[in-house]
Amino acid sequence: MKDTFKLIFSSLFKNDAAIEGRKKPWFIALIIFLLSTVLAVIPMTVSVARTTGADFFNSTLYSYEVGVQKFSETLDEQGVDVAIGTNTEGLHILTLAGDWSTVAKAGEDYFEYVNPTTTHTVLRVYVQDTKTTTETEEFVTALLALENSEETPNLEITSFLVLGHRAMYSYLYNPAGVADGTVAGSGYTASYKGNYTNVEVGTNLRNFAKYDVSGDVIPAPTEANYAAYQAKVMANWEKLYDNAYSEIKDTMLWTTSGIMLGVDAIIGIFMMLMIFILTRGKNNPNHTFTFLDSIKIGAWAMLSPALISLILGFLFTSYASMIFVMTIGLRIMWMSMKSLRPMPAAPQQPVRK
Repeated sequence: MKDTFKLIFSSLFKNDAAIEGRKKPWFIALIIFLLSTVLAVIPMTVSVARTTGADFFNSTLYSYEVGVQKFSETLDEQGVDVAIGTNTEGLHILTLAGDWSTVAKAGEDYFEYVNPTTTHTVLRVYVQDTKTTTETEEFVTALLALENSEETPNLEITSFLVLGHRAMYSYLYNPAGVADGTVAGSGYTASYKGNYTNVEVGTNLRNFAKYDVSGDVIPAPTEANYAAYQAKVMANWEKLYDNAYSEIKDTMLWTTSGIMLGVDAIIGIFMMLMIFILTRGKNNPNHTFTFLDSIKIGAWAMLSPALISLILGFLFTSYASMIFVMTIGLRIMWMSMKSLRPMPAAPQQPVRK
């Protein structure tokens, strides 16, 4: 066993050691193969796991945070409850209690916050508690399809939050770009989608400006404490966005990890096949390698690319999905050029006449 671990360590940087691994039992190659595919996926998996719904608020917000704060304050002032409840099936849904027209812009079905300094519309909030998910998604799609032009700027394009029956959607826009006519509905700078599955029943958006995340009363805002007041209100919104995103994140985590495991495994198998093909020539001293030998060699050669991918994947997260493909390709290329290449043909002696 000691010799096996020594050989595994040597195989990280020696091609001959990886080739020698073909003489070891098949299950060792299988363990190395599985370990390598898992190691290569870890950076991507960790990156997805670290994503939170509150990351939406790390974008350039264009006063979006003020808009949702004003929304909560207006709900409380008008005595309107926009809360999470349950239906007869036990599913978490959005409920509306009170006169929505007192919150909405006059003559419209949405709440609107306008920046008093720039007069740009900062945020519109739509509450669609009675519409189906399909109807809400079609509504969102229609907003994203709005066109704009410099000749006639379409000021209907603005950052929005749609609170649907079972899910919520939000998109950010640069108000200045919209006013200039250079930003269309598809030109949003950030987007968000969540659902209420993991949002606590009884969560009331009206209370976001009254109680903090611990349930303590938030002191009324004054000039002296306004920053602290706003931070506590935003903490409530961030918690909502986190909880609403958690189920989607879990699904994305498993889906992404599963896909990348499959891709890395297929790449590894392809490289094993390449080793088998590259050693078929009659002048190749390794032409006696069987297909099983090639599989073992390929598996032993995967560990060092996987470790490199593990390290570089955390340093360059955006390229994590590509690093393993590149490193294993370079490893097999290096191996084929140095250790698996055919022997050069012997020079022919000139025929004497």
